[in-house]
Order: sequence, then structure tokens, then C-alpha cells
Amino acid sequence: MKISWQNAVFIAVLMGVAVVPVVGQVFTPKILSALYIDVSDSNQKNASAIAEICRDRLTHLIDGDYLLDGKFADLTYVTNSQEFAAQENAARHKECQLAIAPPSQVGKQRGTDIIKALQNLKIETQNLKNYRQIRATFLFNSLEPTADKAFNEAAFLKELKQAADELNSPNYSLIFIGADASWQAKLKQTLKDNKNVRVCAYESGVACQNAAYAAPRK
Repeated sequence: MKISWQNAVFIAVLMGVAVVPVVGQVFTPKILSALYIDVSDSNQKNASAIAEICRDRLTHLIDGDYLLDGKFADLTYVTNSQEFAAQENAARHKECQLAIAPPSQVGKQRGTDIIKALQNLKIETQNLKNYRQIRATFLFNSLEPTADKAFNEAAFLKELKQAADELNSPNYSLIFIGADASWQAKLKQTLKDNKNVRVCAYESGVACQNAAYAAPRK
């Protein structure tokens, strides 16, 4: 069957439209997207906002990005660590409905230790050196003392600052989204010198996360 030159041009244009986005994604720098969720009892009331932030995060990802998902309370447990594939997006959106569900390993003791989550992020990203840019969202209600040590707020905030400072580089964006206004204020004050940190309330959580992901991929 002969194809006229007009049809050939039309087919070529269509192929170009289909191929250009794919080629563009191939050469687009990939990012590591981390989501750490406080699954303690106190944060269960924020399940709807957490699911929305979880779904929003997926809209910023392309094939070849990396997913790192962790849940924390008394300790931190990584629930997912794998390359992102857009074809799995529908299934991942459904998983966001259960994002607040605690794994059996977490929550056996009282407390919400976000420092362990930050330390876990450092360890995990050191093992994934192909991803130069990291966007990490931490969702929490409040930051209660853990049961295994007497709580000293000043010492806790100093240790938290140290853990965050170890991730203070242009490669990292840390997004803290919480419900407790008092802890939001303490985080903002403690981490004020870290220019790659955002601290927000659940009400503005999606916009806060969007601002971090809007930064150019490099």
C-alpha cells in the first residue's frame, strides 16, 4: 500500500508528538522522593490529609524516579524502596488511602521519634547515590517523648537539629507537615538556619509539598 507524502508527514508528526515526551523523560534528572509518616495513635485523626498529601506527591514523579516510604513512631520502618513506574500510579493512589496504617513492627511503645526517621533517611539515601536530589516529606501529629528515655525537650531539639543539619545541602529538601502548632513553631525555630527546610500545617500541606517539588531538577 502506497502512502502519500502528506500522510507520511502526518504520521511523522504524530510519532514526534508521542516520542518527544518519552525522550524528554529519559534525559530528565531523576529524584528520590521520600515520604515518612507518623503512624502513632495521635496521628490517625489526620488520615484524610495524609492520604491527600500522599496522592499529591505521586503527581510530581516520572519514570525512573525513586520511591522511599517509611513509617515511624517509637521506631522507623521502611515499607517501600523501589524505582517509580508511572504505569503503577493507579495502584499507588489506592495505597495512599491506607498510608496511615501502622506496620506490625512500629508502635509497640509510646512515642513519636522523628529523629530516627531523619537518621533513617540519611542511611537510605547514602545507599542510593545515583539520585542526587532528594525531596523528603515528614508527616506528624506532635512529637511526644519516646518511652525508653526521660524526655528533655532542649536535648531533643538539639539532637533533631543535628540530624537535620547532616542533611543540610542543596541536594535535600525537607518538608515537615504537622498538626500541632506548638511543635511546628519549635521546628521552625530550631531549623531556621537550614534553607532547605519547610515547616507547614496539614491545612497547607499540599501547597507546601508542591513548593518543594517545583524546584528545578538538576
